[in-house]
Amino acid sequence: MARWLAVPTGAPLLQRARLQGVVGDPPFQMSTTWLPPETIEEFPNLKQVNTGPGGLYSRFEEKGHVLMFEESVSCRLPRPQEQEALEVDASQPVLVTWRRCYNQRERIMEVTNRTIVGDRHDLVYRFGGRL
Repeated sequence: MARWLAVPTGAPLLQRARLQGVVGDPPFQMSTTWLPPETIEEFPNLKQVNTGPGGLYSRFEEKGHVLMFEESVSCRLPRPQEQEALEVDASQPVLVTWRRCYNQRERIMEVTNRTIVGDRHDLVYRFGGRL
C-alpha cells in the first residue's frame, strides 16, 4: 500500500472499510479505502463516518481537484470472510477491483479495493476525451 500511495513504509494511513448494499437485500460489495497523510491533512473531515453528499470524491472536487482514476478488475471465488459478509456461497464468483484516484498534478489521493458480488452489480466504464 505504501508504494501505491507514494508514502514511506509505516506511514500512518486512514483506512475506511464499508459493507454496502440496499436495506433488506444482501450486501453487494465490501470496500476498503486507504488515504495518505497528505490527503488526510487537507481533508480532515474524511475521518468522519459520513463525508457528506457525493462522498470523498465530491470533497476533493469542491477544493478544485480534477480527478483521474485508474482501475484494475479481476474475478475469483470468494474467501471465507467474504462469503459470510456478502452472504454468498463458495462457488459464487466475485469481482475484485483496485481503484487509484489521482488529481490533476498526478498526486495520488486514495486507493480503494472492492470485492463485488458478480450478479448483484454492473461495472460501467466510459473512455475517451472529456465528457
